[in-house]
Amino acid sequence: MKEAKVVIIVSTILLIILMPLGAYYYFASEFIYNILISIITGIVVTIITSLCQYFVMKEKIKNNIFNCYFDMYKAIYVSKHKKALFHYPVLNIYKRLLVFSDELSKNLSEYSSFYPTTRNKLYKKLNPTLNPNFDKFNIKNLSKLILPLNSKRFKELIMPMQETLEKILREINVKKFEKELMEYKKIYKVLNK
Repeated sequence: MKEAKVVIIVSTILLIILMPLGAYYYFASEFIYNILISIITGIVVTIITSLCQYFVMKEKIKNNIFNCYFDMYKAIYVSKHKKALFHYPVLNIYKRLLVFSDELSKNLSEYSSFYPTTRNKLYKKLNPTLNPNFDKFNIKNLSKLILPLNSKRFKELIMPMQETLEKILREINVKKFEKELMEYKKIYKVLNK
């Protein structure tokens, strides 16, 4: 994505430089004018191709980040529905959390925009500023989730995380989230009868 952005910027600068030269040589020399028109045509094709590549990569990164958040949401959903005697299984959440942070940071680092990230609305949706309550969300409390009878801690720590993930997913693409959640719930019910 960053490469396509650089190609677009450089090609646009070259086009802006060559357009006045083309206008000048239109009257001065037909031979040089034909060469400049060929170069300008190539630059225009390069800009169009790079724009297409940029928007395809932008959509791919958006989908990857959506899927990353949704996979984390699904891990919490599964744990929530596998409760047995005041205990929620949290091993799948822990495993997913390890993969989640790597995938999210990788995709966010690939994202590049023509606007600064502080003003980019899509980037703010993909990477919202989260302020967890560190009094509750710490290693001591997270380690207690592994112990039996973790129902209270699960509701204090993991349920707010699921609500935050749902909010983020709705911000990114509400229709896709509702559709995929409905499909996932159907599949989950069929597999866990």
